[in-house]
Amino acid sequence: MIPEKDAVGFYRKCGLNEVLMELQSMETGLEGFPGVNDEEVEVAELVSFEALKTMHMVYGRYDSSFGQWLKKRWKFFVWPSWSRWEEGFVPSCDGAYRIESDPIRKEACNLLAWTENPSLSPHLLQLCAKRAKNWDSKD
Repeated sequence: MIPEKDAVGFYRKCGLNEVLMELQSMETGLEGFPGVNDEEVEVAELVSFEALKTMHMVYGRYDSSFGQWLKKRWKFFVWPSWSRWEEGFVPSCDGAYRIESDPIRKEACNLLAWTENPSLSPHLLQLCAKRAKNWDSKD
């Protein structure tokens, strides 16, 4: 939670009482998802933000879409040696994704996903979860 619950009182004492946004997090196991057909996903590094510029960030948004894309490109961004990440495109959902190791919990991963058509986001989530299951089974 940002800020941490213990820090809320401090911020209120400083006069910061308005809530700008509330983030929601969802965590699920992958056992209920069958593996995804590899032809549904094009694994490719999201080299340029141009590919995402017109898309809606539908999963993983806790920063701007550009900020989320950029963070993986920073030379000083340090991740644990065991961390992994994968990016790609999901043409059937007019979308793109990034699955990344959680930097704190080795058994978890985070999903970021973008799509031109937000109504396709449930299908995009399903395909990304299936991909994460395949990704996870390669360990």
